[in-house]
Amino acid sequence: MEENPDEEEEEIHKFQPEQLKKIMANIVQFEAEGRELVAKEEKEYQDFLDIQTPEDLEELPVYRKNAPLNNIILYTDGSFRIGYNSGEGPAGETFVYVHFSADFVRDDEVIYEVY
Repeated sequence: MEENPDEEEEEIHKFQPEQLKKIMANIVQFEAEGRELVAKEEKEYQDFLDIQTPEDLEELPVYRKNAPLNNIILYTDGSFRIGYNSGEGPAGETFVYVHFSADFVRDDEVIYEVY
């Protein structure tokens, strides 16, 4: 099925500008909440890595402490993700994301994407 560019543009415009203003006004708080979750996950991840074989380690994402905030992804439902570039590893370039609801509630799960 071919995508209609007009539909895609319509989806982009569904995101409310007021929501973006609130996100940007509180980005320092959201970033701190994201780092808190990522730090907790990092400790658990390190414990997990300690029991892996060298072969398994080549397939896992890299975890770089204090990775820089790389992007903010906005969704039409008002939710958003903040993302950190965790760097290049054996499995590829790793991005770590923390998702927030439209009501600014942080999810308790870290999202990994490896490219």
